[in-house]
Amino acid sequence: METSKTRLLAVVLVLIFLVMGCFGSTVDASISADISISPISSVVAGNIVTINFTVTNTGNVSHSFGVGGEIYQGTTLKAGLGNKTTSTISPGGTGSGSFTYSVPSNWSGTYTARTAVWTGTPGSSTWLDSHDRNFTVTAQDIDASISTTSVSPSPVVAGNSVTISFTVTNEGNVSRTFGVGGEVYQGSTLKALLGNKTTSTISPGGTYSSSYTYNVPSNWSGTYTARTAVWTGTPGSSTWLDSHDRNFTVTAQDIDASISTTSVSPSPVVAGNSVTVT
Repeated sequence: METSKTRLLAVVLVLIFLVMGCFGSTVDASISADISISPISSVVAGNIVTINFTVTNTGNVSHSFGVGGEIYQGTTLKAGLGNKTTSTISPGGTGSGSFTYSVPSNWSGTYTARTAVWTGTPGSSTWLDSHDRNFTVTAQDIDASISTTSVSPSPVVAGNSVTISFTVTNEGNVSRTFGVGGEVYQGSTLKALLGNKTTSTISPGGTYSSSYTYNVPSNWSGTYTARTAVWTGTPGSSTWLDSHDRNFTVTAQDIDASISTTSVSPSPVVAGNSVTVT
C-alpha cells in the first residue's frame, strides 16, 4: 500500500515538473526594430531631396512598423515629412521606404534628416529607434549670360527688316526661365525698343536661342547698336544679369532712277499718223 502511494506521488511529481517545464520554456513576444538612413546627396535649394530608410525587425514576431520623418537645422525643426507604415517584416528581416521633400528656395547649409521607427502610429505608440543623417543644401545661384550673336543683314537698307539673334546661357545651378529685353541705340541715344521675351526653362549650363525682327525706319542711316539683356524675370522689374551689344550698319535709302528713250517708231513718220515712243 505504501509502495503504491509512493509510486502515485512520484507520478504526480513528474507531471508537475513536466507542466512547469513546459510553461518555463514559453518565450514572450518581443516587438523591436532598428532604423537607418542611407547617405543623402547634396541638393540645390528649390529641388527635391530623397531620404531612404531601412527598418530591421530585431524582435521575434512578424510585425509592421510606423516610421516618421523630420528635417532639422541644428536643434530647430524645419520640416515634418509625414508618417509611413512598413509592410509586415519577419524577425530578422528588413523593409525599406523613402520620404521626398521639396527643399525651400531660401535654404542653405547643413541639415539633418531624422527617421524614427515605432510599434505603430508614430507619436501615439511605442518609440523603438531613430537615426540621423546630415546632408548639404547648396544655395540657389541664379545667373545667366547673353550674347547678341548676329544682326542680319548688315548692312541693311533703311526701310527693310533686320533680324537680331541672341543666345542665353544658364550660368547658375538651378533650372529656370529668364526674361530678355532688346533695344537699338545710335551712340547713346535709344532709337527703338524691341520688346520682351521669356526663355523656356534652361538647365544649368544649357542655352536658349531666339531673335527679334525689326523694320528699320526709312530715314535711318549710319552705325547702330543692337543690345540684348537678360534678367531673372520681367525685364525692368527684376534683377539684371547681363547684356551684350552688336553693331550693324544701316545704308540710307537712295531713291534714284535713270531713263532711256530706246526707240521712236516708225521713223520717219508721215504727218498725221501715230508714232510710238518707247
